[in-house]
Amino acid sequence: MITAQDNFQAILDRCRALGLRLSPQRLAILELLCRCEDHLSASAIYHQLTQEGQRIGYSSVYQNLEALASRALIEVIDDGHSHRYGWRPDPHHHFHCSRCGAIQDVDLPELQLLQ
Repeated sequence: MITAQDNFQAILDRCRALGLRLSPQRLAILELLCRCEDHLSASAIYHQLTQEGQRIGYSSVYQNLEALASRALIEVIDDGHSHRYGWRPDPHHHFHCSRCGAIQDVDLPELQLLQ
């Protein structure tokens, strides 16, 4: 079973391999995305980090997400209203709840065998 810490280390390794600077704000965003099972909007990321005591501005969250997404380091899902962000290194699918809007990762190993 892959843990949030495994995910965090994997994405840090990828960032370093690309020569991407790992500021405290970027590390906080990556750590949150690795431990969260849901895909979050930039606003939700900002609110979660500030509730946890991180000193980060909304524009910093947005700029970091764009930098990470442009290098395909994180997932970006357009839910029709906004972009939602997440990261997991292994192949997976997504479940999008039409009632609450949550987007969660789903493992479907049988489907991968068919492909």
